[in-house]
Amino acid sequence: MISIDRLRTLARLVKAKDIVVKELMAPKRGNGVFEPHKFSKKVKTERFLADGFPCVTVEGGAFNGKHVVFFHGGSYISEGLTVHRRFIERLATEYGYRVTYVDYPLAPEHVAVRTLAVARLAYEALRAKHPQDGFVLMGDSAGGGLALSLLQILKKENAAMPECTVLLSPWLDLSLSHPDAPLYEQKDPTLSVAGLRYAGERYRGELDERDPLVSPLFGGLVGLGRIFVSVGTDELFCPDCLYFYQRCRGCEGTDVRLFVFEEMFHDFVMIPMKSSKEAMRLIDLFIRGEDGDEKEVHIVTAST
Repeated sequence: MISIDRLRTLARLVKAKDIVVKELMAPKRGNGVFEPHKFSKKVKTERFLADGFPCVTVEGGAFNGKHVVFFHGGSYISEGLTVHRRFIERLATEYGYRVTYVDYPLAPEHVAVRTLAVARLAYEALRAKHPQDGFVLMGDSAGGGLALSLLQILKKENAAMPECTVLLSPWLDLSLSHPDAPLYEQKDPTLSVAGLRYAGERYRGELDERDPLVSPLFGGLVGLGRIFVSVGTDELFCPDCLYFYQRCRGCEGTDVRLFVFEEMFHDFVMIPMKSSKEAMRLIDLFIRGEDGDEKEVHIVTAST
C-alpha cells in the first residue's frame, strides 16, 4: 500500500499540476492500455464497437448479476490509464461484476454532443445484448460527470434507467464556479482550475459551460434513482459534490449517498491504499443494495 503523505510529497516534487496541464494541452493517443491482451489472465474480455469507438467487456470469477458501464476520467481529453484497467479488473475478479469500459470520443477531436451520443449508444447496445443484467453507470472524475449527464438524458427521454449510479470524485460543473473552489484548489495536489477550464472549453464545443450536458450539477435531479458519490476533502471537486448532495435532498425518486473521505485527494479510489480499499467495499455494498444504512452523508476517517 502507498501512504498518503508519500503520494502528496511525490506530487509536489514532480509538480504534478504542471504535468497535468501539459498533458491536456498536448494529449497523447494510442496508449493501448485497454487492448484485450493487456488485461490480466484472470479475466476474459470481449471487444465491440459503438459507432466506431471501442468498448471492452470484462468478466472474471462468479458473475453476481450486475453489469457496470464504466467511463474513465481524464478531463475529457486524456485516454484511460493503467489504473483504470486495474480498477476494472478488481471489480470483475474480486467482486464478480461484469464491467464494460467505454472508450468514448475525446476532446479536442470531438465535443460533448458526440461523446454523449456514443456513451448512450454503448449503454443501449449492452442492455440489448445482456437484458438480464442489472446495469450500473459508473465513472471517475470527468467520467463521473459523463455518467451523470447520461443518466439525466435517460431520465428526460424516459429511456431504460440503470439500477444505480456510482460517481467517484466526479467533475460536475465545467465552470468551476463554486466560491470555495480557490480554497480547495490550494489543497489539491494535482488539479488546477486553469487546466480544467482549458479542457472544458474544448469539450463543451458550442454548449454553454453550465449546460447540463456538460455540467450535470445544473441538470434535472428528480427521479435519478440511487446514486453513490465519493470524494476527498483535499480535492478541487469536493465543494461541488457537497452542493450536488444538497440540491438532491428532497428530490423525489433520487437517493444520494455521499461518502467524504478525510484528507483524500482527487481520484484516490484508483490508487492502491487502505482508503481506496474501503471505498471499494462501500461501492460493492451499495450496488448490491446491502449497505443497510439510511444515513445519507458518511465521513470516512483518513487512513494510510
